[in-house]
Amino acid sequence: MVTRSRPDCIVYEVLEPSTATVVARFTNVADHAPAVTINKFGKGNAIYLATESNPSAIGPLMNYIDTIAGIQPGPKTPEGVYARVVDGRTLYVNTSQQTVSFLLMVQGKGSSAIVPMMEP
Repeated sequence: MVTRSRPDCIVYEVLEPSTATVVARFTNVADHAPAVTINKFGKGNAIYLATESNPSAIGPLMNYIDTIAGIQPGPKTPEGVYARVVDGRTLYVNTSQQTVSFLLMVQGKGSSAIVPMMEP
């Protein structure tokens, strides 16, 4: 955990990539140091974020990782409900402690229907 004496202070690690590719740089520091690097590792890639993992940094990074990994966004769901498509079927899991209802789009033969879904 990083502790700051000044809340307006930017905390980041200065990277000196030798084999890694720089995919993003800091724009709010004088030297525009690398912010995100990617490097081949085994059969995959290692991605390194050189700053604190706060939502403003992680959100765009996760979008980038999804893109390079070929991950397609799943169905839109309300807070606490997760959906996953497996073998052409969509599975929904309600992890909240309450009943959740939302509109579910069901694809038919050339048409769409809106079906309300409610956790029993």
